[in-house]
Amino acid sequence: VKRAGTGEGLLGPATLAPLLIGAALLVAFVRRQKRRTHPLIDMGMFARPAFSTAVGCIVLAMLALVGLELIAVQYLQLVLGLSPLETGLRLLPLTFA
Repeated sequence: VKRAGTGEGLLGPATLAPLLIGAALLVAFVRRQKRRTHPLIDMGMFARPAFSTAVGCIVLAMLALVGLELIAVQYLQLVLGLSPLETGLRLLPLTFA
């Protein structure tokens, strides 16, 4: 998305290559974990709808928190005129939330 703003477009090789590599590595990780006797993540847990829903909710909550932090930093520095140190100190409680 960042590269799309520079004119490269969403379907350019510099944009698609990292996404495709990441997807391939994710597939390789899942396949390897399914074959291991002691996997890092038990993929069978994702067969339970309650677990999958909980993981999905946590991922969405973390994405929302990161988005909030990015917007809050811009607001505090550009609109309110706070220094980076003051901004960091005001956002420090989000670290513990």
